[in-house]
Amino acid sequence: MAENDYTADAAPSVGDRVLIRFNFCDEEGNVVEEQQFMGAIESISDDEVVLTHPKSGKQVTLPPYFGSYTRPERGTYDLPSTGEQMVDPDYITEWTLRASSGQ
Repeated sequence: MAENDYTADAAPSVGDRVLIRFNFCDEEGNVVEEQQFMGAIESISDDEVVLTHPKSGKQVTLPPYFGSYTRPERGTYDLPSTGEQMVDPDYITEWTLRASSGQ
């Protein structure tokens, strides 16, 4: 890992449990869908953080911008898009994905 990518306080590790939130927006920035899921980190590189989606079994890759991974308060977190709950995640990360017309 590059030294400036993270600090020791905010750097997740392989095996850490992460609550992931995705906000999908239209071209104007309006949220059209929200998804939450949880997963354990399988690998970390300078290019990506890899987890496996618990429902689909597919690998999910996230950017390795560790300032976006925060340590949450201990407790139970609801995942409205799946109806599940996650107890005491190690990290929470949230990403907004915006549609593009490709122009």
